Amino acid sequence: MTDNGELPHQKSSSEDEEDDELSHKSLSEHHYDPQRWPYLKKYRILFFVALPTFLTPLSNVSLYSAILEMKEEFKTTVIYSLLGIFIIFRGIAPIFWSSYSDQLGTRKKVYLASLLLYTIGNILCGFTKNVLVLIIFRVVQTIGISAALSLGGGTVGDIFIPAERGKAYAIYLIGYFVALAIGPFIGVLIAQLLGWRWIFHILAISGGVTLLSITSFLPETFRPSGEKLSPKPHQILIIRESYPRSPSEESKTFLPRKRYNPLSPLKLLLQLNVTLSILSKSLAYLIIYTQNTLITRLLSYYYDVSIVYVVFAYISPPVGYLVGSLFAGIYSDHLVGYERDIEMRKEKEMRREEKRRKKRDEVTKIMQEISGSDVIYKFPMMRIKVAFYSSLLVPLFIAAFGWLAQNRVHIVLPLICSFIAGIGLQGQCNCISTYLIDAYSGKSASALALSDFFSFLLVAIITVFTTQLENFIGTGWTFSVMAIFSILSIIFLIIVLKYDEKWRGVNT
Repeated sequence: MTDNGELPHQKSSSEDEEDDELSHKSLSEHHYDPQRWPYLKKYRILFFVALPTFLTPLSNVSLYSAILEMKEEFKTTVIYSLLGIFIIFRGIAPIFWSSYSDQLGTRKKVYLASLLLYTIGNILCGFTKNVLVLIIFRVVQTIGISAALSLGGGTVGDIFIPAERGKAYAIYLIGYFVALAIGPFIGVLIAQLLGWRWIFHILAISGGVTLLSITSFLPETFRPSGEKLSPKPHQILIIRESYPRSPSEESKTFLPRKRYNPLSPLKLLLQLNVTLSILSKSLAYLIIYTQNTLITRLLSYYYDVSIVYVVFAYISPPVGYLVGSLFAGIYSDHLVGYERDIEMRKEKEMRREEKRRKKRDEVTKIMQEISGSDVIYKFPMMRIKVAFYSSLLVPLFIAAFGWLAQNRVHIVLPLICSFIAGIGLQGQCNCISTYLIDAYSGKSASALALSDFFSFLLVAIITVFTTQLENFIGTGWTFSVMAIFSILSIIFLIIVLKYDEKWRGVNT
């Protein structure tokens, strides 16, 4: 497959002459376009932006086992708010980081500022002796690390073409799921050997190392773009104008200087496809957090099993998330690349036909706009299709997990159901995220931050009551309610599939 996502094929000499004649820019002019960078450079960038993403869940789940020790030292139950604070500010703060990044045309500066804030917050958390001061510095730490996921998604959109983004985004999230799985065990080990303060000390060291790594090795990847429809009404492509960079200008934006509006991402909610996609992803996140909150407690309550099974119970959902993210990302890339290749072949046939009809001037005008540009088709909806396919796994298996656990069926069966539900949930979330990146490339970080805001807001509100709900109506019915939420998220995806092109204004 070529850099533009097109399958290689033999071209006739007449096609070569036509393409050479109609093209008005050489590849050398795009040498500094991030999407034309070598793959080795792209994946090196992906590694460095994945480092703060690894620290994001680690900063919260590593405290799970230490919270009781912290409660004993400070002699107050207020300490439990440290976990809730992370969820709340993890959802709010990215809107401000991402809007700055998208509007003022920089990824690297926001990475550096957020990681510096994160490192300082961890240092102060590790040394404070007052619980209220600890809570304040926990807010600082959370605000700092909250930028990672939305900025990382924006970076994926900057450097990868649409037919590569699903796989790249899934690879980028591997560290996130690994941290989610091993973070609690790392926290237990550190707290028992060194004390809970060393959790913050080690996070501070990790943040500092990540800050230095990004300072030294991460180039500015921001890729400004402006969108306009193709001049031919029957064409289904959108032309995104590119702004190549020279080395001396790599960290500068070619867009006019804009005034920073931190609430500008909220304007995306005026588009119904964005709102419904975000609601679908938010419901999936709610199920994920409910699953992670209750699974180990339920299995230890219903089953008298060894610590090995408890470990498997905790890591089975994250492993499912990882598998689902990779599979959905790669498969959605396949659909995008396949459909894109078909349409590009149709487009070439159409151009040759129009040439035979002596409409050369019109064809030349079209090609001058297409040549050297990032050609984006109407195929973001392919992501929603795969999100829909993935989400179909969730209702049955998430409900089955609850009822199997409640009836004490052999522990392997609920763990399998938990794993399969995890595949569906994260496949759904991955594809919705890459849909937002594809459909709103110039505002990708803002779109992802907006989805995080609603996801974590819903999680913060609902998960407060999940334990009480489970105690009141039972495990089976609790996860049946989660299945109903999943069905609602599927309905949202169906609506987006039906009206996506109309709402985004793409010609069909």
